[in-house]
Amino acid sequence: MARPLTQSDLIFPPQSLNFSDTLHSLKRSALSVTNRLSSITADSEFVAAVGQAYSLPLIANERCGSWYIPPEKKAGGVYFKSTDGHMNQWSFNLRRLNLQLLDLLGGGAEGCVIVDSTRRGKSMPDALSKTVPIWCCVLNRAILPDSGPHELFTPPSAVSASEHAQIERRIDGFVEDFLNICKSNIPGLQKKLRKPLRPLWVTQASTLPSSPPKVDSFHSIVLCTASRRVHGGEVSEAGYIQGAADDQEAWAHGLTPSVFWANHSRIMQANEEDLPELITTLVQQQEGPKAVPVLIAPTSNLYVSSSDGVDIEPFDAIISCTPKPLTTTRVTNVQSKKYIHLPLASGKLGSRDLRAQLSRVPPFIEDVIASAIASQNSATAPKILICDPTGKDLCIGVALAILCLYTGHDGNMSSSRTPASQIHKTLVKQRLTWISISTALNPSRETLKSVNAFLMPDPSARNRDQPTSQEYEASKLVLVDDAGRVITSPAEQWSGENGEDGGDKALEIPTSVPEAHPERQANLTSISAATTNPNSALPPDLTPSKPSPEPNLHLPVTDIPYDYAAPSLSTTTITPRSSVQLSSPPSIQPSHTPPPDSSRPSSAQPSSSLVPSHARSLFIQLRSAPMWRFERRLRSKLPSQPSGTVKGTARFTSYSVDENNLNTLLYSEEGTFVTDSGVEFEVRRRYVYRLEPQHARTGFREERIGVYFSPTQDQAEVQTKDLFVEMGPLTRAGNAYQAQNKERHLCGQDLYNASWKFGTGMMGSEGDQRVREDEDVWWEVTYDVKRPKKDYVSVTRYTRG
Repeated sequence: MARPLTQSDLIFPPQSLNFSDTLHSLKRSALSVTNRLSSITADSEFVAAVGQAYSLPLIANERCGSWYIPPEKKAGGVYFKSTDGHMNQWSFNLRRLNLQLLDLLGGGAEGCVIVDSTRRGKSMPDALSKTVPIWCCVLNRAILPDSGPHELFTPPSAVSASEHAQIERRIDGFVEDFLNICKSNIPGLQKKLRKPLRPLWVTQASTLPSSPPKVDSFHSIVLCTASRRVHGGEVSEAGYIQGAADDQEAWAHGLTPSVFWANHSRIMQANEEDLPELITTLVQQQEGPKAVPVLIAPTSNLYVSSSDGVDIEPFDAIISCTPKPLTTTRVTNVQSKKYIHLPLASGKLGSRDLRAQLSRVPPFIEDVIASAIASQNSATAPKILICDPTGKDLCIGVALAILCLYTGHDGNMSSSRTPASQIHKTLVKQRLTWISISTALNPSRETLKSVNAFLMPDPSARNRDQPTSQEYEASKLVLVDDAGRVITSPAEQWSGENGEDGGDKALEIPTSVPEAHPERQANLTSISAATTNPNSALPPDLTPSKPSPEPNLHLPVTDIPYDYAAPSLSTTTITPRSSVQLSSPPSIQPSHTPPPDSSRPSSAQPSSSLVPSHARSLFIQLRSAPMWRFERRLRSKLPSQPSGTVKGTARFTSYSVDENNLNTLLYSEEGTFVTDSGVEFEVRRRYVYRLEPQHARTGFREERIGVYFSPTQDQAEVQTKDLFVEMGPLTRAGNAYQAQNKERHLCGQDLYNASWKFGTGMMGSEGDQRVREDEDVWWEVTYDVKRPKKDYVSVTRYTRG
């Protein structure tokens, strides 16, 4: 007999009374990854049925639509933004023309099915109810003006009569905007679009035709909303989620449509708790798609591509917008391919730094075109490849700049640059249309801003961060073996020891080369360093055709990650020499003997103040080491500017104006800047260090060290106006010596305050310049930089390499 109920059986435990937590848990369970993927699978079956019912190819409205179409059934992709159809924000997007659909129609298709979805609350996304109908109407009126009035069609169930009328009033303005940038393309578009576009709407509540309808008067643009409409919450839908594929970053754990469909059975059979780990494994195992260069029409020679696995063999010139230079396993590519590396990170940092890097592109393009004209194959335009890690952003920005500067309306490339007076926003939009038609790609907003600032600079702005030089630094591809190990690198510029910089020598090649490639050993010695020395052994096709001045950028060695993280441009006035004497420089006597003056320093001064000759001792020690290794730490106080670390090498070599003048040295550094967020930049800097003899204003000998910006080509030597910082008196502080800059340097709006520290091994008595122990041979320089939008401290420590 059953036990009778008691009071305790009727009272729920206290934890069960928290209904809010219970409902929240149920909602999270309903929105699980398993339920999302199950909903996507169910909706994909409906999408497939729509494509079969209308017998039309399936087109995904990226990114959501791609989840509902298996890759083998996907005929293409478009990008219609829902925001262009939002209430009172209706627009025709000139950056996303989606004209690739006309290629499909011109190829014989009677129409297409565009697939998209939306989350709970709407019957269809605004992209399908308004953005695409606006697009269809604008193209009909612009391309086929003589075939009718071409009314605007919108779904009455989603768009009210009032909203329809407001959109209708804007259509003529959209048509005018489209013709302003695409008028020259209309004849070609008319060959593809022979009859009007007519939008039709299909949802899971619609009745599909039993057989494919045949329509001769228009192209059917079937707008398919993949998900069925959910009126209540997901908890009541037995695990079904409307618009499950939307906002994939929030739930997918890195899963992509291609990985999902390639491993569909395995993923759907996994437990919910095992899915994140399984997805991570599958994503890591997936091989990325091979890069396929895309031609930008109407040009015949300009291509864009991702840099991952790209085949550079068919191209005469390559521009890589990548953190590191491209690699190749063929020596002939290193010697023959014209190549320039624009060291750019991905994302907004790279887009911002593109503004400075773009100034190196025009002289490179002009050199490529001039070389092609001078060659015997001048009838064939040189094939130019532009690549970046994604193939979708930075390379598009560089291509846009080239199209604006060197192509005519017919797409033919010329060596003469478009005059600045003829470059305007309409021209930029027209050339951007070429890219969107050819590649269906658009640069990001930040990249486009950098391109616009380069092509149409503000004459009233003091943009000191943008180089004005019309020369470029010759780059070289990095030679690697089949295992990916670097054999030589264009960054290696010196190989000498004991003060010999080896600037005129070819790169030293490791003797251990894989035996599988014995022929490579014989060819390696012909590869020379891509240095700034015009006397270096460069292949004829990479030797600059004219001198390469280095602009006075007014950027200190510490200011590398913010405004100009790029290699300095070539110069012909500062040249590394093949040998440097290590003896003391000639003694410099004052022009007259100063009268006695008690205010001047004397031997009776405190011992903490070094005698003037120690500045020369320090100067000699700086150039005595073949190489200095450095590590620089930048700490920014502003969140908008990155902090990070730079590691690299620096050298002091003789100055080319007078090879016997040992009082002037060229400082050259190369390194890698790694931000705290993990972004890498390749950086280079050059400065001139000079041991100054006497001060005319003081009338007595006072040797000091000054740091100057690299002079431009038309300067015979460094000028007083190029002085960056000047080292003040050296004083002893414990086991080191220290100095402050004599005056803070104001560069534009930047204010630099510098200080130095030197190990005791950097000093010596008069006539005694012997190198001390390594632990005593070091030096540090600190810069404290202030400006309205810049506030950081840089500390660089050098040790003998």
